[in-house]
Formats: sequence, C-alpha cells, structure tokens
Amino acid sequence: MVHVFNLARYNALFFSLGMAVKESISDLAVIFMFIFFCIVGYATAMFWITFKFTAPDEPTTPKEEMDSKFDSIFSCMWWSLITITTVGYGDMVPTTTAGKIIGAMCACSGVPLIAIPLPIISQKFDVYYRRYCKRMEKRNNKKETERIGSKWLNYLDRPFFD
Repeated sequence: MVHVFNLARYNALFFSLGMAVKESISDLAVIFMFIFFCIVGYATAMFWITFKFTAPDEPTTPKEEMDSKFDSIFSCMWWSLITITTVGYGDMVPTTTAGKIIGAMCACSGVPLIAIPLPIISQKFDVYYRRYCKRMEKRNNKKETERIGSKWLNYLDRPFFD
C-alpha cells in the first residue's frame, strides 16, 4: 500500500490529486460533518418513527415491532449511511408509510451530499496540475536553453579564423 503512495513522487496526476485533497481538507471536513449530522438526523427520525409512530391504518403488534431491524440508533445509523450513499444493501427496509417517506427523503438528499465534494477536489486538482505542468515546462525549457546556450558559447569561444 505504501508503494502506491510513493507513485505520487513520479506521476503528476497522483501528485496533483494528493495536493488537491490536502489543500481542501478544511472544506471537506465541513461537508463530512454535515453528512454525519444528516446521518444522525435521519437515523433518529427513523428510530423514532419505527417505535413511536404508526399510522392508524397500519396496526402493529408487539411481534412486528420486535421483528423490526431498526432496533437501535446505531443500526438506524447504518441504514442511514447506506441510504445516503445510495448503496442500498436491502438488509434493512422501512415498513411503515412514515418510514418509507423518511427513507425517500434520505435517499434523495444523499445524491447532492455525496456530489458536493467532487467539484471542490476537481477545481483544486486542476489548479495543482496546471502548476505542475508549468513548472515542468519551465524546467524543460531551462534545460533546453542551457543545452543550446552551451553550444553557442562553445562555438563563440573558438577563434574566428583557424
């Protein structure tokens, strides 16, 4: 795994990507904290709805409540994380109408939440990749100038008439 990270020294794309992520850590931290709060909020809403609220047309028995997989906040957080990231394993599915509404809101809010960090990283990546390319271009031009300049100096150092 360490060897993969060492590739950043030799490849402009890996180097630029690493610098872009490093530069946007503070922006990403804010976004990930917001995602975390959404996960906790949806998990709490699902837990509350599962055990405290049922519609009049949906009678529940104690056995149905015991069969529910939304038995703790942490299991609800797992469901919320999987739903927000739109993975959707299907191991936990809300059965009440209110739970399905919360699930739909969670899934619909997950797409923009996951898509927000991409433009931030891609913009910083573009900046760092362009800087890297300009630096390489200057370095190559300097080497070429030194190579051509030394030829001209050698030519000019020779006597005009031999």
